[in-house]
Amino acid sequence: MKQIITLICTAILLIVGYSCSQQTYAKQLKAEEQLIQDYIRREHINVLHSFPAEDAWQSNDYVALDKGLYYHLEKAGESGDSIQAGNLAIIRYKSYTLSLPTDSVIMWSTTDSANPVTFVWGTSDKACEGWLTALALMKRQYSECKIIVPSKIGFSSQAPYLGWSVSDDESSVTPRLYHLQLRFQK
Repeated sequence: MKQIITLICTAILLIVGYSCSQQTYAKQLKAEEQLIQDYIRREHINVLHSFPAEDAWQSNDYVALDKGLYYHLEKAGESGDSIQAGNLAIIRYKSYTLSLPTDSVIMWSTTDSANPVTFVWGTSDKACEGWLTALALMKRQYSECKIIVPSKIGFSSQAPYLGWSVSDDESSVTPRLYHLQLRFQK
């Protein structure tokens, strides 16, 4: 009987010890926010709360948007038409974790990947909320931006995996920096 009680007590202690060592989702989100803020400091990012004129973006100006997204217009793109609902969006990207050392996924050229990410604009089944917000701001052919995307609006929030190598681990609370280029076909 003593052995059974000892065994049960040991099992309870192991279970309690294991569960106490696990990070809650709230703690993971707090750590993620700290990682984003550390990255902003490390990279000397100037956080803005309104958009500068199209030709007035400085190299480290990022606009703070809703849900923790940070947006930087890298290139305004070609003047002319903007992407419209029903157009085929063609996206090239570079993706980086914010931690050191950085882990990256590069899909920028045909050398990296023969096929860019494509989806019909106006459908959101193949792009995360962070990308859709940024692409809507970019609008033009060959426009480019950089965005800092927290996991709750990134690809990690969209399990099951969408079929691209955009996210290393869709179950993780990991913010990412994306460098996006937009092209589209009518």
